[in-house]
Amino acid sequence: MTTYYPNTLNFQPTCKSLSRISGLLLVSLLIANQMQAQHYYPGGLGNANLLLWLDANKGSSITQNGSNQVSAWSDLSGNGYNFQQTTTANEPVYNATGGPNNKPALTFNASSDQYLFSQANLPAFSLTAGISAFAMASFNAPLTGQGWQRIYDFGNGTASDNFMMGRRAATANMYFEGWKGGAGDQTWTTTNAITNGYSTVYDFVQSAGTAGTLTTVTGNVAGAAQAMSGAAGANTWVPAALIRTSNFIGHSNWAADEYFGGTMSEILIYNTAFNTTQRTIAENYLAQKWGQPIANSEYTAPAANTYTTNLVGIGYTSAADNFLTDVAGSTDGLGFSSSSGATGFLNTAGYLVAAHNGQSNTVISNASIPGITSANPLSLWNRSWQVQKSGGNAAGQLTFNFNYSDYNGTTPGGALTYALLYNATDGTFSTGTNQLIATITTTVAGNSVSFLANSSNIAKGYYTIIYSNSPISLPIVLIDFQAIPENGVCLLQWTVSAGSNPASFEIQRSSDAVQFASVGSLPGGTPASTPLQYSFTDHQPVAGANYYRLKMTDTDGNQFYSGIRSVNFNDGTATGLRLYPNPASDQLTISMPAITGTAEWRIINTAGSVVRKSKFSSTELFRVPIGGLANGLYFIEVRYGSEKYIQSFIKN
Repeated sequence: MTTYYPNTLNFQPTCKSLSRISGLLLVSLLIANQMQAQHYYPGGLGNANLLLWLDANKGSSITQNGSNQVSAWSDLSGNGYNFQQTTTANEPVYNATGGPNNKPALTFNASSDQYLFSQANLPAFSLTAGISAFAMASFNAPLTGQGWQRIYDFGNGTASDNFMMGRRAATANMYFEGWKGGAGDQTWTTTNAITNGYSTVYDFVQSAGTAGTLTTVTGNVAGAAQAMSGAAGANTWVPAALIRTSNFIGHSNWAADEYFGGTMSEILIYNTAFNTTQRTIAENYLAQKWGQPIANSEYTAPAANTYTTNLVGIGYTSAADNFLTDVAGSTDGLGFSSSSGATGFLNTAGYLVAAHNGQSNTVISNASIPGITSANPLSLWNRSWQVQKSGGNAAGQLTFNFNYSDYNGTTPGGALTYALLYNATDGTFSTGTNQLIATITTTVAGNSVSFLANSSNIAKGYYTIIYSNSPISLPIVLIDFQAIPENGVCLLQWTVSAGSNPASFEIQRSSDAVQFASVGSLPGGTPASTPLQYSFTDHQPVAGANYYRLKMTDTDGNQFYSGIRSVNFNDGTATGLRLYPNPASDQLTISMPAITGTAEWRIINTAGSVVRKSKFSSTELFRVPIGGLANGLYFIEVRYGSEKYIQSFIKN
């Protein structure tokens, strides 16, 4: 194998250097073998156009020589465009806490001429589809008035088909440049975008064009668009597809230029022009990973340095600018998809993003999940994702794609029952309220299990996949149960929690609270990710005391009983509260038995919120103003001592 050494180094191999080179080649082969098992690429955007990915957070991609000095930084894109340094004095330094928020970085000392060069020539890849270049980096102040500190410079020497990115001269502006043979045209920010010593996301996107033509470049810093200028305005040349022999990280092909001084944590270069949606997803990936703020954030970590690992996302900016499906092979286990048609979540501007907490990609067998039941043992993916959405079509649909190959290389079993598990507050699902998200369809195909759901059912919180050999359900959780006397009949109303799977309700009545008999039944209906409300009217309550309870049966045949509610009727008419007129528009007159002392009244809307309340004393008749209430159904509740009276009314 022939290894290229740039002629600017005047490199003369020795026995010692050849030994080090052999070691570097062995490391490169090992890294290349690891890349075959790669199951994540930034943002879920895939690697079809990913030329170069250097990541200081991936320890296995960094070869250290002695005291944290870096002799090789290996490419994670799958292309094997690895970079090295064979001269100890010129090696940058790996610092596990030298990057943003005490995260890893390679530190380059400009005064020590520290840089890396490509282990082999870069091949003749095409750049006519555009270039998208990203760096999480910080700059030190220039050492001289020359400046021109490069993050990267790829070419064939000085002024020879280069393309590059770095600091413009000794200014505080970033620049990006492509060359047409020996002619270059820089374009740069005019906003003093660089703050010395501060790590942030720098990126440029050059639009597509024929090699040797000028195309537009957009520049962004921390997700914010920057004003651009240059001899050709915000334009530079589209470089030709040819082999490049002189390629550097942290160094220029121009001898007079300074070496890079500062830190580099991550570099991404794509040979395609990202649209706004793709760029936003990539910027959010970098921002969350390195804990740095950006202007166009679509994701907020639930706490510092938690659930920031390997962000994936989809989004829609316009019909011509969107990213609708995370690429299989780049999701780390969970990706999303959506149509942009009338029924899709991404029918209008919005994003759906997720990141995990770095949990191992294992499966917990015989999992104990509070509130979740199944006749057979449950299996739970150990990794959970914080999912957040913004904008989009509230009435649209979206898909969660759990990719077993991306997760741990296994395949799903077609005979299993799968469910989408959600918890608003706890990604371990051991506290808080666990819910099963109502889905439209569940599909097992190839290496993926996909859940199609209404976007209205997807709330911010933690998600993962569970499965079993038998149906999975939540026990029926009764949130509220009321018995309301009304014009000689009894109205029974109750609500069960989201994710409950009720098969049926039997309404039971008793005159002694001991012996109960059925007075009717209702079907449970379709499970939902929002609370379910039910009502039943007993048209023939008995004279005197009436005690009510619910016998609830879930879809697995389990049975539960509610608490008991009581209403008292004399000669078939409920004692206590009387309202008139009903409906009412401005004022409600209420009569009730004479009391001694103080009672409290509350008006409650159908959502269960108290909209008005007050107190009264020693009267059988009082009036309540309701003119400011919105039209609709309400309940008035009066409490006096141990007594509680409830009656409904309509405001019109």
